[in-house]
Amino acid sequence: MKVKAEIVKTSAGLMMSAEGLLLKLPCSDFRDPNNPGAAFARLLKRRMTVCEVSKPLLLDDLQEPTLHKILFSAGHLTNTKLLVVDGSVEFYGKITPGGFNNEPVRMFIQENGYLDVTPKIVYYNDKISLIPTFLLDVSKPSENH
Repeated sequence: MKVKAEIVKTSAGLMMSAEGLLLKLPCSDFRDPNNPGAAFARLLKRRMTVCEVSKPLLLDDLQEPTLHKILFSAGHLTNTKLLVVDGSVEFYGKITPGGFNNEPVRMFIQENGYLDVTPKIVYYNDKISLIPTFLLDVSKPSENH
């Protein structure tokens, strides 16, 4: 999901964040459709998220770019709100990337003004059992932007 992102210069340096609707899925997709919030319990308890950032890795000897995964930890998830509206689960929050490998995230936000945020979903019997973290994909701008 495309989430509007910004970079703000502070006395401590550059602060990046993306805030808004992070996920919207039907309640029927969850293992317990009467309590879909249970799938978010670990994520909400930690209030921290480990994010995987994908970006193209360009090598001189390759004709086409390959996808390179970068991991960074200490991404903060704050201002969270979980709602059930008309049979759908809506999860809102603010993701603040952190750590030492966040240069690709900063560059992507500067170029595009948003982040592609995708939940990492664990399934049990084809139903959503757990959403432990979110993935940020900075490999390329989405076609709808």
